[in-house]
Amino acid sequence: MKSPMPMQLLLALCLTLTLADVAGAQGGPPPAGPPPGGRAGRVGQRNAVPPQRAENMVQEQWNTLVLRQSRPFLSLTEQQEPNFLAKMMRLQDMRDQNLRRRRQLINELGKMTNPDETTTPNEATLAAKVNELSDFDAKAS
Repeated sequence: MKSPMPMQLLLALCLTLTLADVAGAQGGPPPAGPPPGGRAGRVGQRNAVPPQRAENMVQEQWNTLVLRQSRPFLSLTEQQEPNFLAKMMRLQDMRDQNLRRRRQLINELGKMTNPDETTTPNEATLAAKVNELSDFDAKAS
């Protein structure tokens, strides 16, 4: 019987490389002054990936990895595989949509309660937003 350790190691390695790739693609702080060679222009935009896009890329790679690993793990027949893959992809899409919506609601709450914000919302508005998040969590689970 095979040990699960190599699969866990492979999974950890893939995740680490993906996160390192995303972090590297985001780049560091823009260089001071114009780029060498007198080429002024898009300073700090080299290979820049917006954080949301980077997050989506990681999620897409993770979904693909789950689909690839599920085939041999579940020992699906050729007749079962297309049906399983279609249902699994729908499930992943639904989960991703719920995560995005939940993140959006949390970000809205964060903006409303930001101490640097000049206008503070009233208590009823905050309570309504918290209830909306609570209702969404109950519905999504």
